Amino acid sequence: DIVNRSRLWAIFVHGCFWHHHSGCLRATIPKHNTAFWLAKFHANKERDDRNLAALEVMGFRVLVIWECETKESLFLAGLVQSFFRSVSCTPRTGLGA
Repeated sequence: DIVNRSRLWAIFVHGCFWHHHSGCLRATIPKHNTAFWLAKFHANKERDDRNLAALEVMGFRVLVIWECETKESLFLAGLVQSFFRSVSCTPRTGLGA
């Protein structure tokens, strides 16, 4: 994860298992202690949503990259380049802007 406070952007790399990436083959549910894992994944997703929303309220631009997206270098490069183009093209005046 990378945060640039002066430029108001953040990039998070979420593990598909731990953050339970919807529709991803890596987002498995362990067969033992299933109730624990389902609660854990739900809590992780709620925390992620709260944290991302809080950053956006403060004026941050946020990019979430999923672990599975890091496997294809051309796709990943395009994703990051597109994000930085959008960040650099739109001026920010500071927090609360």
